[in-house]
Amino acid sequence: MRLYIRQKIFLLGFGLTFVLVFLAFILSFFTYKNRIEKKNNDTINLSLDVSKDWFSDLNYKNESYSIAESRSDVFNYILEMYNNVVANDENYPDINNGATVNDLYNYLAKIYSDLYPIAPGSMGMSRTGPINRAHYKSINSDLVSTLSIADGILGKIVYYDKENDRYLNIVDTGFRFDDNSNNVLINMPGSYEKLTELDHKMISEIEKNGYYQEGTIFTYFVDLKDSNNNLIARIILRYDKTAVVDAIREFAIILALTLVGISVLLVISYVFFAHLMIVKNIKKLTKTSDDFKEKLLNSEKLEVIDTDIKSRDEIGNLSESFLLLENGIINYAERIEEETKEREKINAELSVASKIQLEALPVPTYIDKNITFNASITSAKEVGGDFYDYFYIDNDNFAIIISDVSGKGIPASLFMMKCKELIKSKLLSKMSLEDLCFDLNNELLENNDEGLFITAFIGIYNIKNDILSFINCGHEKPFLIGDNIEKLETNSNFILGGVSDFKYKQENIKLNNKKLFLYTDGLNEAINLSREEFSYDGINSTLNNNINESNDTILINMKKSLDEFTKGNEQFDDVTMVVFNSNLKIINLEFKNPSYEIIDLINDKINNSFYYLDKKILSESSIIIDEMLNNYISYEKNDSLIIDIIFEIKEEYLYITLINNGEKFDPLELKDKYINDESEITGLGGFGLTIVRNLVDDIKYSRENNKNVLIMKKKIWNKGPILW
Repeated sequence: MRLYIRQKIFLLGFGLTFVLVFLAFILSFFTYKNRIEKKNNDTINLSLDVSKDWFSDLNYKNESYSIAESRSDVFNYILEMYNNVVANDENYPDINNGATVNDLYNYLAKIYSDLYPIAPGSMGMSRTGPINRAHYKSINSDLVSTLSIADGILGKIVYYDKENDRYLNIVDTGFRFDDNSNNVLINMPGSYEKLTELDHKMISEIEKNGYYQEGTIFTYFVDLKDSNNNLIARIILRYDKTAVVDAIREFAIILALTLVGISVLLVISYVFFAHLMIVKNIKKLTKTSDDFKEKLLNSEKLEVIDTDIKSRDEIGNLSESFLLLENGIINYAERIEEETKEREKINAELSVASKIQLEALPVPTYIDKNITFNASITSAKEVGGDFYDYFYIDNDNFAIIISDVSGKGIPASLFMMKCKELIKSKLLSKMSLEDLCFDLNNELLENNDEGLFITAFIGIYNIKNDILSFINCGHEKPFLIGDNIEKLETNSNFILGGVSDFKYKQENIKLNNKKLFLYTDGLNEAINLSREEFSYDGINSTLNNNINESNDTILINMKKSLDEFTKGNEQFDDVTMVVFNSNLKIINLEFKNPSYEIIDLINDKINNSFYYLDKKILSESSIIIDEMLNNYISYEKNDSLIIDIIFEIKEEYLYITLINNGEKFDPLELKDKYINDESEITGLGGFGLTIVRNLVDDIKYSRENNKNVLIMKKKIWNKGPILW
């Protein structure tokens, strides 16, 4: 989701305000809570301290009668009566076993006559004795006063009957002295109660934490112990903290509402001032940026758009920077436009230069009656430093050149053109290869401040003797393509334009119907994304896979193999390839006990070997072979028949020679039996011989060494060389 800056500022302000208000709430709440709880606890502790002080006087004795004596008298009197009567009385009404409060009250009123009326409704009459209800009420009043210090709700004094695990109630602020009412508490003076599991839990909690909590009710006690530290009596005080909790809750609500109101005001104020001081100017910058971008995208004329921001803060500085940026972009765009025009002009010139360079090279495919030459060149830049060339020096000698100039681009291209013309002019002057390379090397060193040089393979093919004479001047070693692939291990010599007066050595090789594959180092040194080279192995493997293919197919598949290997990696060097072969081929085939299957094998061999011939010539040659071999295989009675077949190209003709050791058979004897009389030609030779005679330009028969020799001559070159 996209957020605009005003939304971000609002969210930032809201978030910061929320965090600050939340922290303020937590801090204020817990400060108030701790303060009010401490105040309440201090009050309770004061109450406990008063109880302790009061309790310490419980057994105080002196000569004169005192309140302390009255406390002690009440305590001792009830304890004495309990020990003498109540604790041992089987008739003690047990409320838990069905006795009523009135039963217990009446029972205790008889025993503690000084405290209780003899019976309810006896008009307030009571016995006299060492104590009376005034003493009890005095003690009760003291407890009530102690509780009032901290909002206490109950205070009582009990005696702990350890042997029977029970409390004897001595004084209880919850007890009522309304004689005419049954609304009295169970824990009335003189009654006892068995300690329950809850009582023990309460005692344990108080001993551990100083209090026992049940909701908002807190219970404490102060113990009275004898000189042997045995528990005699316990003052139990109970306080209600509901008022404290209510006060804290009320404070929290008021505080929260107050802070929410403050938060709303803070957020509104923050957003308002942020808009005036930040967002407003940023929106101006954004609008200016959008307008400028729109003009840029629509290729409109760019103009400086003032943001009209006068503030002297960072946004004002940004506005000034934006104006400078606009001016910079406008100036840069104008400069780019000028440079683009200049670059387009240069590219156009380079395109023309590339076209001129390619036009300076001969056509990539040349086929005539003597040779077949195919070439491919791919430059790494618009113009390159590789070149190839071919031409007839005279009727019997054909020149083949491939070269690689050091460097790339226009300098290499110009140097290449110079080298190409020098080599061609020297070859046409019929200078020997060794003298040519010697002179060319020294000429290239003259006025060569750039230090450019070339590698080259310069060869002359003699058509009559099938000999290729050549000098390899530091160039890549070629491959020969025949029945297998062979790397020609030549003498590499040295580059041209390297050192003066270097003597180059000529070499000679007979092609014997093999093809010559030449290339520049841009092929074998091409690398893929893993920095691996295509290498000689890559060349050898591709040639092996195309050993029976035509020259142009070899070049196409080599380029495909290179592209698949590099997989889009940028070409860093020119790649030039040449395939050359002689068309003066001789094919000798021999078949013992031949069958009809050899006809297809022979036709495949013809099509692969003489692929450069016109398709009609190849088709007619296949018909000739088919008809003649059918006659030999069908009608020859020799069980050990051997057929020799020789194909040879000389000058403008294809010579097909058939030799077999069968019975004498001269197809020329049927020359006068023509198609007008079908009955006379349906036997030996038949109509097929008539077709053969019509397809060839000349046919001769002879019987030599008990063998039939049939020589057929067919013209294959009716026009000039094939160029494309």
